[in-house]
Amino acid sequence: MLRLTDRDCFIDNVLTVMRRYDLPPERVDRDSGLIVSRRTTSGQWFECWRVDSQGAYQNLESSLATIGRTVTVEITPAEPPAQVISPLEPEAPPIAGDPVPLAVTEEDTPVNCGDYRVSVCVAKERLSVPERQVTTASGALALFNVRTPTVAGEFGAASAAIDWVTIGRDPLLEAYLLAKLVDAAPDAEVAD
Repeated sequence: MLRLTDRDCFIDNVLTVMRRYDLPPERVDRDSGLIVSRRTTSGQWFECWRVDSQGAYQNLESSLATIGRTVTVEITPAEPPAQVISPLEPEAPPIAGDPVPLAVTEEDTPVNCGDYRVSVCVAKERLSVPERQVTTASGALALFNVRTPTVAGEFGAASAAIDWVTIGRDPLLEAYLLAKLVDAAPDAEVAD
């Protein structure tokens, strides 16, 4: 939960952070507060400047297979706390000497100001490509040729069978990005 003074400025800061970490946005819906990045192939062990493989296991996994990550950031208004009125205690009538509370109009409050729930979800996917048959050393030269059959004995372009398999979420990258997004909003306060 963040208390933002300018929601549109915070969305711009989120987009800047995502671009900085090689997670370019594919879809930005400012009205609903939804930002979805393109699927980005994750960095391997020797790419020390990449932050999308947080932790040793994630780094090893990205080095052994082609792993893609898609980041979704949602910035939604927080629900105001419900007013609980006890049926046992009736509301006390106002005393004549009590000050009258000032009415706050919508014109006094900025439209983009308030408490917002910021959530980050990182979906991980692994690239699945059918293997080609290589029976001789010279057959390796035709590994990407359409005339080389797959292990199942099928001929044709491998791109027709390429698929991304969902393997779950990446909580380490979610926590890392959420901390960076909170730091990117200098005027935001963490709300309770």
